[in-house]
Amino acid sequence: MLAARLLGTVTVPAPAAEPLILTPRPGPSPRINGPKIFGVRPGSPLLFKIPASGERPLRYGAKGLPEGLVVDAATGQITGRLEHPGTHDLVFDVSNAHGTASRPFRIVCGETLALTPHMGWNSWYVWENHVTDKIIRDAADAMVRSRMIDHGYTYVNIDDCWAVKPGAPVSELGGAPRDAEGRVNPNSRFPDMKALAEYIHARGLKAGIYTSPGPLTCGGHVGAYQHEEQDVQRFVEWGYDFLKYNWCSYGQLVKNPGWPGEALQADRRHSQTPAARRRPEPVLVRHGRRLGVGQIGRRPELAHSRRLRRHVRGYSRGPFPRRL
Repeated sequence: MLAARLLGTVTVPAPAAEPLILTPRPGPSPRINGPKIFGVRPGSPLLFKIPASGERPLRYGAKGLPEGLVVDAATGQITGRLEHPGTHDLVFDVSNAHGTASRPFRIVCGETLALTPHMGWNSWYVWENHVTDKIIRDAADAMVRSRMIDHGYTYVNIDDCWAVKPGAPVSELGGAPRDAEGRVNPNSRFPDMKALAEYIHARGLKAGIYTSPGPLTCGGHVGAYQHEEQDVQRFVEWGYDFLKYNWCSYGQLVKNPGWPGEALQADRRHSQTPAARRRPEPVLVRHGRRLGVGQIGRRPELAHSRRLRRHVRGYSRGPFPRRL
C-alpha cells in the first residue's frame, strides 16, 4: 500500500484492437469479379476490362468473342467494334499459377448502354474547383494500383471546373471560353483533354466529363447553352465516355421549372442525349439533381442514370476554399 502511494497511480494502456476487415483480401487463385453484362451501340468503340483478382501474372481469355472484338491476354482489355445489333454470350477465362476461373458474360449491342450501375470515381468530393489534369491522371493510376479496377470500378470522371471560368480571379482558370468556331475550351489546368482521355483508356478505364445546359455550370464555368450539339461533338472528339449534365444556371432561363412544365421540356430540347446517340462513339449521360429526381425518373429516355440525393456533406472540410 505504501509503495503504491509513493509511486502514484500507474496506467497500463489497453492492447490495440485488431482491425475488423469485413471484406477479406483476395486469395492467390484467380477470381472473376464485376458485371456479367455490358451494353454498347452498333459501330461504337468498345472498351471493357475483364475484372479479375488473384496472384499476378494473370492470363485472360474470352471464348465466343464475336467478329470485330479482340482480347489482350496480358491486360484483359477487350476492344474493337460491333457493327450490328445483337446479343453475344461469352465465357471469360482467367488463369495463373494457382488455377483457372471461368464465368459467363453477355455483350448486348443495341441502344441501351447502362445495363449495370456505374462504378468509379468523381473529382468533386475531394477537389471541387482545384481539379487538374495531374489529379485525374493520379486518380486513374490509383484505381489500378489499389486493384479497384479488378472489382469492376471503371469510370474516372472530371466534375465541374475543367472549362474556362469567366471573370475568375485566378489566371489559370481564365482564357477564351470557346475558339473561333465556337468549340468549348478547357482552362490551362487541362492542357490536352484528348491526351488525358487516352491516358485513362490505356489503363482499361473510362473517362467522364461534366457540363450544364445553362450558360454557366454550378461552379461558374462555361456551360453548353446554345452549343449543345457542338459541345457533345467536342467531348466525342476528345474521347470521353460519360457525361454528367447538371441543371445549374439553366434554371434562371426557364419561367416555370416545376414538373411537368417548362423545365422538363427545355431539358429535352437542350439535352445532349439525342446528339450523343447520333455519334459513332458512346456517350453515357447522367443528369445532376437540379432538374429534380421526379422529373427525370418519369422520363428515363433523357439520361442513362439520375442523381438521387444532394451532395454528401462533410467532404469539404479540407484546407481549400469552396470557391475561387
